[in-house]
Formats: sequence, C-alpha cells, structure tokens
Amino acid sequence: MPLSRRELMRGAALLGSLSSVAGTFGAGAARADTPVGSSPALTSADYFDLSTVTTTSFQTSGPQIGLRTSQTHFQVQGLAINSATNQFFIAQAPDPVRPKLRMTMNGTSWTADGYNQHASGDLVISRFDLATYRLRDSMYFMGAGHGGQIGIEPSSPLAYLWAEVYPGNPKQTSGTTSSQVWGTHLARLPYAAGRLMTNTQVVPHRYSSTPYIVERYGPVAGAHQFNAAIDTSSAYGESATGVLVVRYRLGGDPSGSPRRFTAFDLDAASRGDFSAPLATTTEPIEIMEGGGHSEGYATCGQYIYLVATDGSGNPWLYQVDFNGVPGTYMTKVALPGSGEPESVALLAPNRSPARLYYLTAGVHHPRTFDLFFLGTTA
Repeated sequence: MPLSRRELMRGAALLGSLSSVAGTFGAGAARADTPVGSSPALTSADYFDLSTVTTTSFQTSGPQIGLRTSQTHFQVQGLAINSATNQFFIAQAPDPVRPKLRMTMNGTSWTADGYNQHASGDLVISRFDLATYRLRDSMYFMGAGHGGQIGIEPSSPLAYLWAEVYPGNPKQTSGTTSSQVWGTHLARLPYAAGRLMTNTQVVPHRYSSTPYIVERYGPVAGAHQFNAAIDTSSAYGESATGVLVVRYRLGGDPSGSPRRFTAFDLDAASRGDFSAPLATTTEPIEIMEGGGHSEGYATCGQYIYLVATDGSGNPWLYQVDFNGVPGTYMTKVALPGSGEPESVALLAPNRSPARLYYLTAGVHHPRTFDLFFLGTTA
C-alpha cells in the first residue's frame, strides 16, 4: 500500500519513540531502544500475500455449525497450531459477569466466581485435532492473563506453550473488566493435559521424571501486556529453528497508542536470552485512530498477520511488514463470519506455509467457535 506523507511522518515519529524509552526488567531482556526496520534476519521467501485475497478467499471445512469448546462459561480468545502434530490450541478466559462459573477437569466439576477468576487471569487451554476439530483434552493455567494470544513450539509428544503470566492487580468493581488483566511477563510451559497449573508451580509431567518449573520472562525492558506468537516456517531461513514474536506495551507509551512487536530467536528465548532482538515494529496506527481494537496475530518471516476491528466492529486482517515503516501496513482484507473476531494461526507442515486459520467466537452459551482458513494445501 503506498504511504502518504502523513503516514511517513507518523511512522518517523514512532521510530523515534521506539528508541526513546529505556528501562530495566531483568537479566537477558531486550532494551527498550531495540533496533527497528530493515532487518536482514527476517525475510520471507514463502508467505501469504493478502494483496490478492478477498473475503470470499477464506474457506470452511463444511457447514459452520458452531464448534464446541471445552468450557461453557469461558470466552474464546487465542489460537495456536502445532504443525508437528496437526493439532490446534484455543485459550479461553472466564466470563467476568457470571457469579457462578462452572469449571470441569477430568470429569470433576466445581463452581467458582467468574469475576474473581477473570481478574486473576485464570485461563483454560484446550487441544483439538485440526483434521476433525475434535476436542482432545484441556488444562487450566491459573494466574496467566487475558489469553488473547498464545504461541506453541511445534513438537511431539510434548508441546511447549508461550502465554502471558502474572496479570496486573487492578482495583475493580465486581462484574467489570479491565485491561490490567493482561500479563506482566511471558511464561513458557509444557501443555499438561488434565492438569491445573499455577504461574509458580513446579510441574512433574509424564515425559520426564524431573519436575518442570514454569519459566517466566520479561523479554523487553520496561514493558507489560505481553503475549507471543511463534513462526517455525522456513520463511526466515533454513538454518534457523524458529522466531518468537512478542507483542507488548512500554510503560512510557501514551494511552491508546499502538502496541509494539519485537522478534527474537526462539532457541535463545527458550533459554531466557532476549538480548539480541531481530526486529521491532508497531501495530498499524489506523486501528487505534479509527476507534478499533487489535486482536490475535500470526507471523511468517518478516510479516505479521493481525486481526483487528474498526470503529464499527467490522473484522479485518492486516499484513504488517517488520521491515516497513512502523505504524503502517502493506494491505488488509475484510474477514468473513458473523462471530466476534479473535485470532489467526499458521499451519506450516515441513516448514512450508500451507494454511492461515482465522478464529471467531460463536454464540455465548454454550461457548462455540468457527474456523476459517486461507490456502488449499492441508
């Protein structure tokens, strides 16, 4: 998309702001003045070009009947795909306006207060078969955050999730919501089917005799509202094993400003090393200026695919270039479906991007979802 003079000026201002705030957040964290734009570390030989896509390009695997989630009173949020096992994961957050929230795990049910569970950042994460959409199992991750975006390292049999953790502690009135429920750190943890895990728990799992500690990181100095997506396609080069893209907000950012993205080498990040960021950019300014909201995202090489709504609530998919001017975008396409837009994820078997999946929430009770996809190769 051609850039206007106004957009270039706003992008230049964002470039300045990206390097103007510094802070301390812990060993191994990236500095707030992370390099931006023109990153040879992120390239894309194979990716989805949205400039040739229309709303009708998205397909469904049969009639949209409203696929059931594992928890009736939990709101559909983030999406991630494990290309190694052809499975997908959905994060759900508790409904904050329900005084009695029904929770179920391994055939046992109990009742909790929806507002308290939401304010505590408690999530349920469920695993499904991508070929059949069949629900396999679920786990609880307590003290996580909003759940609007999750990442997964493609592996088998044990899959590792990246999710926000340690939500803020707002003073709220019961029955309300707050952006402070977003996590203040990132966590890397194994997907543990049938378990209830906390953000500080030592977790023994079936594939190792050694207890596993939930790892917690502050990837960018002075930042909060973290979440993450993972790119394991071959778009960034055959020698790399993966890229972790982290979205966050800096403490010094003006209220209502677009959030930022920073890319890291996945291997280094899994060791807690965020000292060598690959690139940084921001969400499109258009989203906030138009009264819209950004949702989940997927990454492929230098490109970010971001779900957002405009001021009228219409869903769009933006294609953002890490190597472009921060605050701008390449192109966008209107998304299908009538449900609330939530997230996107990339299926890349053998590291070749095959499908881009789009998740929407269905009716509220029971909680359901629909999946649309872009691409023809399963």
